[in-house]
Amino acid sequence: MRAIRFENAGNADVIKLVEEPLPQLRPDDLLVRVHAAGLNRADILQREGFYGEQPDFGDSVIPGLEIAGEVVGAGVDAQRTKN
Repeated sequence: MRAIRFENAGNADVIKLVEEPLPQLRPDDLLVRVHAAGLNRADILQREGFYGEQPDFGDSVIPGLEIAGEVVGAGVDAQRTKN
C-alpha cells in the first residue's frame, strides 16, 4: 500500500510517499481502502515534533487521521453498529 511517512521532525519536505506492507488486523480493527486522506493539525504538529518521538504517538507511525474509503476487512471482534 502507499503511505506518507516522515522519519524525523521538520517542515513539509520531510514527508515522503512510500510503499508499506498491509497492516495485520488486530481483533477490533477495520481495514479501510482509502479513497481520500488528509493531514490535519495534529498530524502537522506531530511532523513538526510537538508530540515527541514519532513511534511513541498513537497506534501507527503513518500519519493521516482523516480518511474516507471502504471497509475491506474486519478483525474477529469488530462489530457493526447502526446509526
